[in-house]
Amino acid sequence: MGQVLNEWIALSMYTVFMGFCFCDGFKLSIIEKLVWFGGYLAVCFYSFFSYQHFDLVVIVSVGSVLAFLICGYHVVCQKNNP
Repeated sequence: MGQVLNEWIALSMYTVFMGFCFCDGFKLSIIEKLVWFGGYLAVCFYSFFSYQHFDLVVIVSVGSVLAFLICGYHVVCQKNNP
């Protein structure tokens, strides 16, 4: 139980820093943030129910890649529509 709590605290901190600081830095809309959070939450649930603990390597890497893809898409759309 202690390991799961420590992993949950680490994931919570990651969510705050990545979800709010990084995504707000690119001025993403609420819908784009919800897409990121939904994908991130799905990976968290998949990891927990598959391995009986949070696999931080998988969750953080997938969450980061998803955030970079969404922010990259946002930047490309802003360049095409000034």
